[in-house]
Amino acid sequence: MESNSTLQSFQFQHPAYVAMLADWKRIDDITRSRNLDNYLLELNPTDKSVVNKERNRQYKLRAIFYAIASQSAHGMVGSMYTKWPELVVPAALEYMAENVDGAGVSIFQQSQSVASSTLRKGRAGLSVAFPETTGEVKASQIQSGEVAATIHEWRPEQIINWRVESIGTRSVLVLVVLYESAQVEAADGFALKATDQYRVMRLEAGVYRETVHRKNAAGNWVVESDKYPKRGDGAAWDHIPFFFVGSENNDVAPDDPPFLPLVNVNVGHFRNSADYEDSVWYSGQAQPFMTGVTKNHLAIMKEHNMYAGSREVMGVPAGETYGYAQPSPNTLVHEAMGMKVELMVGLGARLVERNAAAKTATQVSGEREAQHSVLSLVASNVSEAYTKALVAAGAYTNLSEVDLSEEKLHYTINQEFVQVIADPNLARVMMEGYAKGQVPLPDYVAYMKRNGLFGGDSSVEDYSELLSQSGGGEFE
Repeated sequence: MESNSTLQSFQFQHPAYVAMLADWKRIDDITRSRNLDNYLLELNPTDKSVVNKERNRQYKLRAIFYAIASQSAHGMVGSMYTKWPELVVPAALEYMAENVDGAGVSIFQQSQSVASSTLRKGRAGLSVAFPETTGEVKASQIQSGEVAATIHEWRPEQIINWRVESIGTRSVLVLVVLYESAQVEAADGFALKATDQYRVMRLEAGVYRETVHRKNAAGNWVVESDKYPKRGDGAAWDHIPFFFVGSENNDVAPDDPPFLPLVNVNVGHFRNSADYEDSVWYSGQAQPFMTGVTKNHLAIMKEHNMYAGSREVMGVPAGETYGYAQPSPNTLVHEAMGMKVELMVGLGARLVERNAAAKTATQVSGEREAQHSVLSLVASNVSEAYTKALVAAGAYTNLSEVDLSEEKLHYTINQEFVQVIADPNLARVMMEGYAKGQVPLPDYVAYMKRNGLFGGDSSVEDYSELLSQSGGGEFE
């Protein structure tokens, strides 16, 4: 057991990680509707009286949170999966479709979580884990499920440190430190206790090493495991099987969170809502008033049970008035809320808008253009990271170079989110070009599919046969 004082370096947090923590927390809180009171401002913060504390409690209690950012995130991730992702793997990795992490989670479910994290926070990570074996992994062990590589998701908050080094012309990942909360059995043998754990993935002299540090019951750090994972053929790994996922690219640097602007406006909307609901409560009830009231008149009112809200006639002294003081509507805060909703729509929030059906195709396409580009990039980056992780898993199962090729092994998420409206003139030109032999069949079919004029499931060969039967040309 190593001493506690010598095991603190692995807790170092990368400066880029520290700089992003507050933004990631805000995004998590707002898109998951948690810790909302922390985002409301304190009324009269210098007033520490019991009365002001109670007023602030009621102020926060009345506030209504509209989960616009959350609904937008769910809608956008859902649009990535309107078409089922394409998983192409050899037979040895078919189990990934049902159990990618060893805990029964499918690759489709896990990738949705990774896509959500990347879309909201701009970052996620995938690691590939391998069971310890002696010597080469046998095909029978893989087929029986005795040994299997697994892919694990890491949230950006868990990836606390990393480092790359230039080796020749390549930039190589040589360090990744991951924080996790491990569940350990309590002394009674029944309860589970959470304890801090750090997983250090390091490349030492070109060999991959993985060390797990865990805090024990005494509060000291101990080395829980220290191993050199092996490939399926028994050889050492020459790279760290960890893959970053970003909203812009898949390098090690954290990308700007795409949802942060939307989340910030959602916070402002929440604060406006709190002010609006407070003003409604404070001044929303009509206040009865009377002018020129004397003690004698009050005595008469009491004697004859005259009070506000009854059907009794409320008498007032001669020349005086009785009425209700009703404040004007507080339109300023309400207008501010409406403006922020419009701003969130402009930032890409998928809200159901009134009269949306009346918009032209050009208007709809323009409003969705920025959203489309972000979603496409996230979907592409998540697909690329999973494909690389599957290749690493395939190397563990001793797949051949052919089986590890992109043709035989890849994972692809839908990247088309904006419905393209076919231009009738261009469609006619494409048809004429195909009929005259000027446009190859694959290009013609791709255009027709992209614009929803051909079904998306049939192959080019199927269309070639159908078009030949109907008199169309045929291209190699």
